[in-house]
Amino acid sequence: MIRSSKDSNVEYKKSITINGVEYEYSFKSARDTVHMAMNDEVSSHMYGSWDDCKYSVLIPFEDIPNEKIGRAAPMDTFTRGSIELSENTWILCPKNEVDRLKTFNPKVHVLGYDGENVQGFSQPFLTQLGYRAEDVGMWNWQNDESARQFYELMAREQIKTGTHTYTYFHEDEQMLGAINQAVSLSKLLRDNHLITNPEDIENIMKQLEDNYQGFGFILSGLGEKSQMEGDLEPQSIKGNHKQVDIFLEEMKKNGFNISDIYQDIMRKLCEISIYDCNENNSDIIFSLPEEVSEEERNTIEELQAVLVSDKWIDYNKKRAAFGKFISKAIGNAILHSKEREFSKREMQEEQSI
Repeated sequence: MIRSSKDSNVEYKKSITINGVEYEYSFKSARDTVHMAMNDEVSSHMYGSWDDCKYSVLIPFEDIPNEKIGRAAPMDTFTRGSIELSENTWILCPKNEVDRLKTFNPKVHVLGYDGENVQGFSQPFLTQLGYRAEDVGMWNWQNDESARQFYELMAREQIKTGTHTYTYFHEDEQMLGAINQAVSLSKLLRDNHLITNPEDIENIMKQLEDNYQGFGFILSGLGEKSQMEGDLEPQSIKGNHKQVDIFLEEMKKNGFNISDIYQDIMRKLCEISIYDCNENNSDIIFSLPEEVSEEERNTIEELQAVLVSDKWIDYNKKRAAFGKFISKAIGNAILHSKEREFSKREMQEEQSI
C-alpha cells in the first residue's frame, strides 16, 4: 500500500518564541492524496525536486479503480486516500534493499538497480514492459499529441481531470491542516500557562502575529467561501460550509469551548463569507441575545463595524477584523480551559487533604 501523508500520520513541526522563550509544537498533515506522474518519472521543478529518490513505484493505471482517482493529469494524477498495490506493480529499489522490500511487499515485483538514486531507470523499464514512455514537464507531457490523446481517454472513461492545486482537495487539505495547527498551538499556550488572565490574551496574540503564526492568519479560511465552486462534490468541506463545525468540534475535543455566541457568528459568516457581509444581511448575522456579556457584545460590534461599514470591499481590512475576532474567541477559550484545569486540580487537592 502507498499511504497518504494523513494515513501515515505525518506531522509538521513549528517553533515560536513567546515572552523570550522558544517553544516547539507539531500538527498532523491533512493531505489525504497520493500523487504520481503518468508514463514517466515525476518531473522536478521550482516547487519540488525528486532527483534523489531511491524508489520508483510503477502501477498500471487500469489497476486503480476509477472511483479512487481524485483528478487525472499527465504530470500529477492523484488518488482519493491511500492506494493498494496490485500484483502487476513493480518497485525499483537499490540492489541491497530488494530482499527487505520483498518481505514488506510480497505480492508485487521488486527489481534492484546499481546507483545512488532511481533517476533514469523508470522510463526505459517502462518501455520494456510494453508501455509508451513520455517526457513529463511541470504542467503536461512534452508531446502535445500524446497529451491530447490522454485527455480524450479520460473523458471517455469519465475520469475528471485537473491540477491538484486548483481543486477542492487542495483547498480542503489546507483548511484542515490549518485547523490542526490552530488546535496544537492552543494546546501549547494552555499547557505552558501562557494565558492565565484576560490581560494575557492581547499580549500573547500580538506576539503570535509578530511570528506570523497568529490564529487569524492561520484560520483566515474559516470565514471564506470555496474558490472551487464550479468543481465541488458532496464531501467538499469549504464548498459545503463545513469548516467552522469541524474547527469547533476539534477545539471541543481538546478541551476548548468557544462561547456559544461566537460559535453562532462564525457559522453565519461561514455560510455568507466575510466579504459578502453588507447592510442587507447584517441584522441576520449579528443579531445578539439579551444574555450576551458586555465583552462579547463589544467584540462582535467591533467586527460588525468593519465587515458592514465600507461601501467598497476592503479585503485586507475585513480579513484583519475577522482574524482579531477569531484570536479573541480562541484566547478566551484557552483562558477558560485553564480555569477549568485549575478548578479540577484544586478540587483534587482538597479531597486528598
